[in-house]
Order: sequence, then structure tokens, then C-alpha cells
Amino acid sequence: MKFQQAELYQRIQAFSLDEIDAYFPLSKRLARDNRWSANYTQRVIDEYKKFAFLAVVAGHLVTPSEQIDQVWHMHLIYTQSYWGEFCPKVLQMQLHHGPTRGGSDEDRTFKGWYNKTLASYKYFFGYTPPADIWPPTQIRFGRDLHVVRVNTQQNWIIPKPSLELVYKLSLKRKSILVLLCLLGLKVTGCEPLLSQNIKNQFNFSGLKFFTFYILIAIAIISFAYTLRGSGGYSGG
Repeated sequence: MKFQQAELYQRIQAFSLDEIDAYFPLSKRLARDNRWSANYTQRVIDEYKKFAFLAVVAGHLVTPSEQIDQVWHMHLIYTQSYWGEFCPKVLQMQLHHGPTRGGSDEDRTFKGWYNKTLASYKYFFGYTPPADIWPPTQIRFGRDLHVVRVNTQQNWIIPKPSLELVYKLSLKRKSILVLLCLLGLKVTGCEPLLSQNIKNQFNFSGLKFFTFYILIAIAIISFAYTLRGSGGYSGG
């Protein structure tokens, strides 16, 4: 880092997002609203500070991860801290939050900025950003776009089975649907249907009946997931 960049970084590191005498400071509110641990919350705040540093020195527009964006949103609510202290005295510039306007062009633009931000992070700090706070682009603009607020007194939260293995194998959703259909035919012994050896395809009993309808349900859900995933949305 150059001397002025190092000075900026030290100012950012010395700045506290929490008010000293606050009973319920920003960090606790952030942890509560996102159901984060105190340790993880502090880590995300630290990464937010690095993001703010990059916004000043990177030389290009930057895009945060969803986690860092949550800190940014929260900090913006504390207007005196953000606009009265952080921007004019610490960053010494205005740092505006510019959300996406939607559409495929914006989607490509924000993905490009995010990739540049990850590259600048490694350039200035000398190491790869932590993946649990700065996830890969396909997760940042895929799974992480579906974060919503939920009232836990009115709703139960039940996690879906992980699809990480599917992403690692780089299988497309449509390929998964085809595989499920073929698997259903194999497991239930429905291949003869294709040669019309079975007149009633619903004439199953016992385990085959149960397996057939479970696989049909999975195929329908996968098809709906395919349709849902065909549209794009990105946020900043």
C-alpha cells in the first residue's frame, strides 16, 4: 500500500460502528436481524471496513457480498455515524449505495464489479477473501439473492437439503430433471411402459408405488426449480 492508502486503512480500522454508551449497538442489532453469532458478526464488520477501503482505492466501482451489504444497509440507517462521521472524516469522500435497476445488463454489470472487487481485495491485502463472507460469484448472485426477512414467532424455519454437491459437479438443472426421470423409470421398473407391456402405469403396489410417487414429486419440484431459476436477478 502507498502511504496515503495505509493512513486511510488505519482510519477505517480505528472507526467503531458501535456507539460506546449504546445498550443495543449496531453490531448486536446486526447479529439479531441476521441470526449471526457475535464472532461472525464482528468478522463481517471487519470485512465491511475492507470493502469501504476498496471503494476508495480500487479505481473501479465495487460490489459487496450479501453479508457485507447487510452491514452497509445497517450502517446507512445510523445516518449521523455514516454521513456525519464515517464518510466525511474517515473515508473523506461520499460513498453512496447504488442498488441494481434490474435486467440482464445490470446482472452482468454487477457480476463484473463483484469479480473485480474480489481481485482488488487479493491485490491490496495479499490473500483471498474468506469464502464464508465473500462467496463465489455464482453463489453471490444465486443462492444469496433469496435472503428474506422472516418473523420467527409466526413461522418455522426448516432448511432445505444442501445442493452444494450439485453445484460442485456443475450439473445443470435440466440435466438433473432428466436424470431423475430416468432413475424413476429404472427403480420402478417402468421401462416396459415404453413398449406398452404395462397397460396401467399406475398399477404398482408396495414399495414400487411409494418410490414412484416420491420420484414424481422430486421431478415436479426440480422442474419448478428449473423454471424459477431461469430468470435472473441481481442486487447491489
